Amino acid sequence: MKAHQTLITLDTPDIAAKNDQAKAAVEIAKAKKLKIDNGSRTENIKIKKEALLQAESSLDFARKNYERIKKLRQQNCISPKQFEEAENAYKIALKQKEIAQENLNLEE
Repeated sequence: MKAHQTLITLDTPDIAAKNDQAKAAVEIAKAKKLKIDNGSRTENIKIKKEALLQAESSLDFARKNYERIKKLRQQNCISPKQFEEAENAYKIALKQKEIAQENLNLEE
């Protein structure tokens, strides 16, 4: 016998097969996780786009209402409080649209 010489070789097909199965299971789990992550991301983008569309619609309504109230205020047909409420609603809708756009940009 010499140093570092193989003394015995064990043929263990069962252990090798189980090792291969475990490696395959890990790869399958990784593929499933990637599919879930990508699916979640796609769904999140869809949700953010819908939120942006809703914010744009709200902004459009608030803008039109503000313009209408502004004209009425110039004619002294409504109180300053009513004008301020419409103005604040418009500013809030504008900010909500900006936030919705930023959220979508972060997701994409």
